[in-house]
Amino acid sequence: MKIGLDMVSGDFGTAATILAVKSSLEAGIETVPIGPADVIQEFRDQGVFCVETASMPEQHGLRFSPGHPFKLGVRLLVDEGIDALVSAGNTQSIIASSLRLMPKGSALKGPVLPQGIPDFEWSEEENRIVFPHTTTLVDVGANVDVSAEELVTFVVMGATYREAMSEDSAELPVAGLISVGHEDYKGNRVTIDAFRRLRAMDGKLMHVDRMAEGSDILSSNFDVIGGDGFSLNPIIKLAEKAVEKFLLSFRAANNAVEGDKSLTVRQAQIDLMSGLLGEATSAALLLGLEFPVYKAHGKSDYVKLTDAVKFAARVTPLEIQAKTASSLRALGLAS
Repeated sequence: MKIGLDMVSGDFGTAATILAVKSSLEAGIETVPIGPADVIQEFRDQGVFCVETASMPEQHGLRFSPGHPFKLGVRLLVDEGIDALVSAGNTQSIIASSLRLMPKGSALKGPVLPQGIPDFEWSEEENRIVFPHTTTLVDVGANVDVSAEELVTFVVMGATYREAMSEDSAELPVAGLISVGHEDYKGNRVTIDAFRRLRAMDGKLMHVDRMAEGSDILSSNFDVIGGDGFSLNPIIKLAEKAVEKFLLSFRAANNAVEGDKSLTVRQAQIDLMSGLLGEATSAALLLGLEFPVYKAHGKSDYVKLTDAVKFAARVTPLEIQAKTASSLRALGLAS
């Protein structure tokens, strides 16, 4: 399986993407660097399959230049030259180029971004932090102004994604919409209308019982929570900052204690980093496209970019694009 990597994306530039390619290749993943000749030359010298673009590309507002690595990567996807594409570029630019260069996999005005948020707690039995449940949020930033029908579509796609990603999918996922209360009359008109439509689908692909509140995200109450990017993206950004500050506090606590206590604090920090900042949160698969495109965080260093490539290699064989399109058709949400 070939995973293409946009070599000029992300805040850390080509220094991070070059190291990410090296780490991914060492992990046994057939990674395809896509970028300017001077960036990919060392991999070409080693016999690695590369795709050369023009000199360092430009970005005009939300549009990539014609020879941008991401655009060439999309064309490779469509022509089956690679199996998946990873980029840490601007979200809206990625979406715009994807929609322009490939057919969509659903009747949606644009793709959506799902993101899993793991719940965590201390286990007295295991004497460590454990992660008993993950709640999938969708959409976390691709669409900010949506209709009730689109919210329903987000949840259906999220439920299909969750089921495909779950190791134990014997039971239907529990789904809801983010709102200001659990009652079905709370929220704006779009949310209330969308929830009414979702309730009519209860038992077909998912269980729908009530609205979701923010406190439900870090719990096992829901498997999937839908909302527009305007509502859910700030939650993701808040969670990222909270985790960062939490881990810094752990590090300070670890330096303040000695012996066995220090080891316990250090292990707790390692567990949190692995569960909250590991491979599963390194990138988001854009749902609603016919071909797999993965959006890594713009602030990803080479470790996170490597995790994003690993995530793409693990998720792509699940054929989630085809499964979400099938779910939408089965519920009359796509032709």
